[in-house]
Amino acid sequence: MKREPGREAAIIRRRLLRWYDRNKRKLPWRGRIDPYAVLVSEVMLQQTTVAAVAPRYQDFLREFPDWRALARSGDDRLLAAWAGLGYYARARNLRAAARAIVRLRPPEFPRDRVSARSLPGIGEYTAGAVLSIAYGLPEPALDGNVLRVLARLDGVREPVARTATRRRIDARVRTILSPLRAGDFNQALMDLGALVCTPSSPRCADCPLETHCVSRREGWVETIPRLAPRRDAVSLSAVVAIVRAGNRLLLVRDCSPHGGSFWECPGTVAGALRGAGPRAAGPAALRSWLRDRGVGAATERPIGEIRHTVTHRRLRIRVRALRAPAEIRGPGLRWFTPAELRTAPVGTITRKALALEQETARRGRRTA
Repeated sequence: MKREPGREAAIIRRRLLRWYDRNKRKLPWRGRIDPYAVLVSEVMLQQTTVAAVAPRYQDFLREFPDWRALARSGDDRLLAAWAGLGYYARARNLRAAARAIVRLRPPEFPRDRVSARSLPGIGEYTAGAVLSIAYGLPEPALDGNVLRVLARLDGVREPVARTATRRRIDARVRTILSPLRAGDFNQALMDLGALVCTPSSPRCADCPLETHCVSRREGWVETIPRLAPRRDAVSLSAVVAIVRAGNRLLLVRDCSPHGGSFWECPGTVAGALRGAGPRAAGPAALRSWLRDRGVGAATERPIGEIRHTVTHRRLRIRVRALRAPAEIRGPGLRWFTPAELRTAPVGTITRKALALEQETARRGRRTA
């Protein structure tokens, strides 16, 4: 039977939206259609899981409820609100976009893709997501889930990372995109990829588009989409020290693996990530750093190990506790009280180390 593109597009659109109305995920940012809230959620979700973003989203909006509040924020407040989400350049780009927007007249997110793309940190996907969800404009939003669904639907066997392949998929989405429910349509494709058309073991029998799917018909589902080869994981070792004087904790900025923006326990993580070699990233380097600042190793006590992943690098980090005879001073050093720690921009590695220290102390009390 001859294929009728217009009729097929209408059927795909209708079936997808009907499925979405019945099965859409309940997420904290769903239902918010103001451009600011949409942009915050989309930037948070870049390279981060829904599970990680969900508990942080509302807190961030309470701290920075609009463009002006975010534009006025300083680094410490911004990064403390973003802590735990990773890829911290996104937070600064989000603030830079807010600062650009408050200078516009009117101060609002642009309503066309070209102008939206001119904002700091706004790529093709983010522009399409905000324009479609917040303004209802018929703009595609091609994230990983959407690319996978469309590549399988049309049997696209070229690597989806190629510019030509993405353009092909973008053009295809525009032929089926709902002109009346553009935001819902894009989110429906995202949810379909997250819930049904998953990277492995997709649930094709539950897919509303199964009868239209070329990959399902040809047996290509498990081999599409074609992805760029992943970089091999690299295992690295480092050590950090929990240094206390009384009830205060010593943290540093010059040893931070986040470019000096977060407060971290002194350690050798940054050296390990730079590939400085075992001598510059091992316990001896840490002891030397501490001795130079007046903290001897006589009171050193091993606590355990934590694991942390930065892109393709897997860190095994030994955690040690030390007692300082006094609060040493120096550039990039600061002593924090427990109350100050709760609101400080403290890095994920340090939070993991402190959590391990607390858990070790609890186990010790139970066995005492």
